[in-house]
Amino acid sequence: MRSLALLVGLLWAVGGIGADLPPPVIFAHEPVEVVMEGGPPRAFHGARPYELRWDGTALPDGRTRWAGTFPTDAPLGPWYLDAGAECISFLRVPDDRAILIARGAAGMRCSVGAGVRVADGTGTCWFVLDPGTHVLTAEFPAGGRVTRELDLAPGERRTVTLVSLEFSPTASAALPGRPFLVVARVLSPVDLPEFRLTAELPAGWAMRIRGPCLEALPCALPVYAGTPAELELVLEIPADAAGPHEIPIHIPSLGIRETLTVEVRGCLDPREVVRHWCVGDGDLDLSRGGGVTYERLLWAIAHLGKRVPFACRSLTRADLDVLIAEWEGGG
Repeated sequence: MRSLALLVGLLWAVGGIGADLPPPVIFAHEPVEVVMEGGPPRAFHGARPYELRWDGTALPDGRTRWAGTFPTDAPLGPWYLDAGAECISFLRVPDDRAILIARGAAGMRCSVGAGVRVADGTGTCWFVLDPGTHVLTAEFPAGGRVTRELDLAPGERRTVTLVSLEFSPTASAALPGRPFLVVARVLSPVDLPEFRLTAELPAGWAMRIRGPCLEALPCALPVYAGTPAELELVLEIPADAAGPHEIPIHIPSLGIRETLTVEVRGCLDPREVVRHWCVGDGDLDLSRGGGVTYERLLWAIAHLGKRVPFACRSLTRADLDVLIAEWEGGG
């Protein structure tokens, strides 16, 4: 019932304690930059010191932003800076390579081809790659996996932020002519002050985003870094709808497009009918989250062996046992 997509947008930031750090990898033509108290820093390749040409800019907080230009004979590979209280390492690579930096959750597992990295405490992992088409795979510690194809050009530094978006339909299928709830759960490593979601709906369909008061949400929902957020998407299904429908979902702020699949059928499993039955109204409601309540369980017992409304088959003793177990477990 769950469809998981980890969506990709743009951002990159790193920081230190006493110094603002350079990126973990730079191209050969680029200077290395660091913000620190005092300075300039000293540069080393292995045990050998190198004299870089340092240009300093004083900052309002009393520190200095230093930009170091490498001498023409400076080698590629791992370097480090002695920045007083800190030792900062980075990698210098040829200009004809490509750099991919992925930002997600701390401890996520990233892989490109045979290269595998685990994201650091900032949720960042990076790769130095040949130009061309590559497949990035990321697995989040809390679950969820994304596979993303990227085309990288020579000398390109591509930065991506991985945002987890999990779609949870309220039932395995929607019914023609009835509203249908899909919960979108969002987890982002960065603040998204205005998280907006739009959909390319089939002809005759409509969608509204319901807020915490069960009304249409009048404004964009903020998503805060590391804090899961939920959006209730209520799809209005036309009476003549049938079969699976692929609905493109857009996150405009991140330039992302994903697909939500909703199947429309003429009937449901009887257990799903029970989980969404409004006993007082005597009707089915797929626009809300489902569950087994005491009233619904009594209604199911009264209809044991019968084909309840909107069900594809009769309600069996095995169905009832499952529903009882769900109720005992909290619904």
